[in-house]
Amino acid sequence: MPSTFNILSADNQLCTVDDTGAHQSISSVSHSWTATGAALSVVNDEIFSINHFVLQIAPSSPTVTLSLTGLTLSDALYVESTMLFHSRIKCASKAIVDTTLKLNGFAVTDPQNLVYATEGTSNTVILDADNYTVCRSNTFFFVDTGLDINVDINIVIAGHEGNAIYLTLPCLINDDAFFDNPFVRTAKANIPDIYWEIDKRQTNPRFPLFKLIDTLSWGAGDSAQLYSNFFDYEKSELNPEDDETASWAVSTLTSAEHHDSSYRRWLAQFTGTTLKNNIYGSKINEGSKTVNTITRVGTTATATTSSAHNFVSDTYVTISGATDSLYNGTFKVTVTGSTTFTYTMSSTPSASAAGTLRAARYGAKIFLTEADADDYTLWQVTTGYYGYNAGTLNAIKEAAKWALKGTQFIQVYSSTPWIIDVVTITSETPDKDALLNAILPAKPAGYSILHTLVASAGASTPFTLDSGTFGQLDDDPLA
Repeated sequence: MPSTFNILSADNQLCTVDDTGAHQSISSVSHSWTATGAALSVVNDEIFSINHFVLQIAPSSPTVTLSLTGLTLSDALYVESTMLFHSRIKCASKAIVDTTLKLNGFAVTDPQNLVYATEGTSNTVILDADNYTVCRSNTFFFVDTGLDINVDINIVIAGHEGNAIYLTLPCLINDDAFFDNPFVRTAKANIPDIYWEIDKRQTNPRFPLFKLIDTLSWGAGDSAQLYSNFFDYEKSELNPEDDETASWAVSTLTSAEHHDSSYRRWLAQFTGTTLKNNIYGSKINEGSKTVNTITRVGTTATATTSSAHNFVSDTYVTISGATDSLYNGTFKVTVTGSTTFTYTMSSTPSASAAGTLRAARYGAKIFLTEADADDYTLWQVTTGYYGYNAGTLNAIKEAAKWALKGTQFIQVYSSTPWIIDVVTITSETPDKDALLNAILPAKPAGYSILHTLVASAGASTPFTLDSGTFGQLDDDPLA
């Protein structure tokens, strides 16, 4: 990604797209900008960039103060960084704009009341009438303390003569981030120091030459950094006695246990297949059920449906219609009867649930947490059971376990040519479709899967030779 990026949210940037990348209308922009001495509105007039709306400021006082307060800067991300805010402002008059970035307080209470960030003075600009002018704040250096801090942006505008003021492209950045680009570091090492010293003295903006180098090369810089991450050492950098096959001397990218998860989709090609991010069950496994009552003891809610719900313990059910929102949401349930189940809420409601209550199990995704899905993708690239190692008994059994719970009992055999029989326990199989979707990429080519549910292990199932390697080429026969 670029070395320098905007820290503000999409709404506070006045973006035409939201934080998810979806296009949004003006009415959808929910910014946190406030003003004294003026009224604010988001408009699509006076556009400077097609990717940003414009904040229109209608003055009601000779001096207008525009503020964005309580912005948290993470110590982990921005420690020892030089922070800077800038925007483009336009007015029919040659208004005077004073922009300040200052410390608001600590995101974590500081018992010693120490000053952990250094602030400069504000920066004043006289606008070029009827043209957008860049207005920059003072720089703000964030000292290493281990604490997050909150900052405020204040823009004071005078001399507007009652004319409308327009602000767009608001940006809060780490003004030193350009130096993270390896091409900039290389340029500094190879260009005479006099150019760096001259560039360093410039203001509005600082370091214009090296920031231009960063702008032109950040894509190549990202690629160079990725290459450095993949290969700690070039072969030419190894000592003569070092073995080129040593684990530390080769790419860590192809080591599934050590590579960055963002490379996993690329790495999956070496297993001979594409990566599956999740296991999906039936589109609607159990329809919406009418819930007669939901009572609570502490944070534990007990729901009673009007008919058999057919839910399974340790699966997720969506509750809706309660007037108290604490009851609503998607929860992991424990089945206590054919028409009852319990789930845990985030806090204790003041009374039993009221409203038109419904419960539904939509068996879309097996993995609802990012951590579980991450384990699943790591398993794929580590074992190859969906690729070059597919088609074995072990591949089918291990794949099935992702869609099973409890003891994860599974029996695999073949009673008919070209058909593989898979047997699991009903209470351990939350979603039959999810189980089949987990198994299918691991089965041998040309075979079909016939899945059977049984009440318990050994119930109406044939004797099978449970060996994960029996029958594989080049494996030793059973003793």
